[in-house]
Amino acid sequence: MKPHKLLWRYHNQRGNVYIEAPQRPTILHTHNFDELVFVLSGFGLHVVDKDKYPLIRGDVFLIKGDQAHKYEKTKNLHIANLEYYWEHFKFLEKEFADLQGFKALFVHEPLYRKSGKFNAKLHLNSWQLSEITHLLDLIIEEQKKKLSGYNFVLESLVKIIIVRLCRFYSETEQPGPKTLIKISAVIEHIENHFSEKLTIAKLSNISGMAETTFRHTFKKVTGSSVIDYLIHFRIEKAAEMMRGNPKFRVIEVCLNAGYENTGYFARKFGEIIGTTPINYLKKQRKIVE
Repeated sequence: MKPHKLLWRYHNQRGNVYIEAPQRPTILHTHNFDELVFVLSGFGLHVVDKDKYPLIRGDVFLIKGDQAHKYEKTKNLHIANLEYYWEHFKFLEKEFADLQGFKALFVHEPLYRKSGKFNAKLHLNSWQLSEITHLLDLIIEEQKKKLSGYNFVLESLVKIIIVRLCRFYSETEQPGPKTLIKISAVIEHIENHFSEKLTIAKLSNISGMAETTFRHTFKKVTGSSVIDYLIHFRIEKAAEMMRGNPKFRVIEVCLNAGYENTGYFARKFGEIIGTTPINYLKKQRKIVE
């Protein structure tokens, strides 16, 4: 695959595919876009902040725009970058909300990469990498010809790539991705049902793990215990509710966040947000006055 740069527009958003052959060492930098990286050949080190991760042919991973990163000690490293702006990704995130593996690959793996030591990245076998490379070649061909409707064809090809990657990720037998898929399902359940009664038994059942294994694995992946993660998520959602509607009463926010005991809710809110729920609400009311 030859070096080539592709731009497409869809829903007024812009993205591109960039083939770097070879990828030379770079300085630490950030972007105003995210990029999905495919390692086509060679090897090197990918440095994120102060952490270094070895790269080999077949590795696929996401770099968030605000992550400071660089490449070093590269040798015949050829990569393809599928770059896109966050606004465009949010559109895809809604469309692929029910696609198995999507949240794990595109949201949770980058978020928990440090604690997981990059062991949950996607690694394609030769056949899978060949399929993705073929799709990237089709994208480049469409860009060169610019036939009628090519922008929609480009968007469709990008979506096919995303779907194929999610399927590869969810079907893999590699231990890192398999574990993240299970924990990702639990995190997604918490996000969608945080106001309900959630127990360790119920969440471990969703993960398909024994309770002891689930507790240990969840902390290993996220860096937080299940209970602490749930408490922080609920309190952050409570603060979000108050910002969205300062007319809420504390008892309403408490119940909507999944708590029945207002005293416990107020104590945890103070520990995490740094002020009482009442004072936080008063502040939000002043902002909208």
